Amino acid sequence: MITFKNIDKFSIRYFLLYVYVRFVFRHIYLKQFKVVGLENIPKPNEPLLIVCNHQSGLNDALAILFMFRDYRQPVFVARGDMFRKTFVSKLLRFVKIMPAFRSMDGDNPLLNYQLFDEFADVFDNHHTLMMFPEAGHESTYTLGRFRKGFARMAFYAEKRSDYTLGLKILPVANHYSGYFNFREKLAIVVGKPVEISEYLPLYKENPKKAALTLAKDMRERVNDLMLNIKSREQYPIYNFIRAIYERRYVQRMGWKESYFPNMLRASKVIIARLESLHLSNLKQQSGLFETAQSFKDGLEKLRLRSWLFECKHNVRALMLRTLSMICLLPFFCYGYVLNIAPFNLPRLITNRIKKDIILRPTVAFGISVFITFPICYFLLTLACGLASGSALATLLFFASLPLGLIFFDAYRKHYVKLRGRWRFFFLRRQKNKLFEQTHEQFVQVMAEMDVIMS
Repeated sequence: MITFKNIDKFSIRYFLLYVYVRFVFRHIYLKQFKVVGLENIPKPNEPLLIVCNHQSGLNDALAILFMFRDYRQPVFVARGDMFRKTFVSKLLRFVKIMPAFRSMDGDNPLLNYQLFDEFADVFDNHHTLMMFPEAGHESTYTLGRFRKGFARMAFYAEKRSDYTLGLKILPVANHYSGYFNFREKLAIVVGKPVEISEYLPLYKENPKKAALTLAKDMRERVNDLMLNIKSREQYPIYNFIRAIYERRYVQRMGWKESYFPNMLRASKVIIARLESLHLSNLKQQSGLFETAQSFKDGLEKLRLRSWLFECKHNVRALMLRTLSMICLLPFFCYGYVLNIAPFNLPRLITNRIKKDIILRPTVAFGISVFITFPICYFLLTLACGLASGSALATLLFFASLPLGLIFFDAYRKHYVKLRGRWRFFFLRRQKNKLFEQTHEQFVQVMAEMDVIMS
């Protein structure tokens, strides 16, 4: 196995890569990237261990990496089976990722103890280490069990320093508007750091109990920051009601709709009320869930989205939207022609991932940011430069490529929404029986939720 000594040392090559990927991830790949609780992040010259929920593969690590304003270079921990090939190991080491071995991956967990000193070195150098204690990712708004590895490692580092390290553990949570599409929204919520010194008396008395207690406490802190739908059996209906009602709740509370963390804030309250209803009035919850499920089934049969029932639809507005789409069609064509190949190629490759589909967006992002878009944009810019002979024209053309990509994607999504608006309009005008029944169910669900949330 390659050595990970001095992995936390500042790297100029890594910094250059960092600046490029940070810009793409925060401003192009994502539509909105917001961090709540930045003031809770300790200074970069303090030993820090970050623990976070895990929902979207490598994208979670990138989210944590790019939340810092000080451009620090934290070290990450990933599953050990990724390090079996030497070339991959060297590549992962370059991007400051260290292994953690698990028996479920066919590795020997005892190998972790050989790395504990290198983990501890990161803290001794007053740097930051990042771990996902669930040891796996969930493509749902749920939180798995926290394993004790991070706690044992933290206590080992503190013990090695004769309990003078002063290590802090920072709970962090992420929340995505969706996992698989381009231009999703992401909120990062940073909790208050925990001093490991609070647990040292227990550790000196009973190390195993201290590790269990620390893991349990940190899980509770991360749980408080995120949206965690605890019911696995009824997860789909819980999540459906949350999704259709969160915007209405934000509006009722007078919060800013465009600020994505407010959607997380609303979702947490909605799920908490629904879970409370399960305990206080199971009959009322069952009736609500039955109506919501019928509404959901009606939407699928009608091929409609729930937000359409909250909008006003008239011929004049639809005609104006359609006319504007026609006027903007040339700009869509420009962005489409120049970006469709690098945009779709990664998806064609990642569609072959069948076992762990949450890895698709992670792999697609990597292929896009390092291969398809750089190569395509370079060739297109070169062709423009040779054809125009003008540096200014070439520079303007290059700048228009990512703008064209964003416009092409936005136009495509607005077209789908416009088509849905027209379908809704005609179904309503035709007095479709299923449509009318589904509309009544929507009104009933929203009215019941208004009462529950009041």
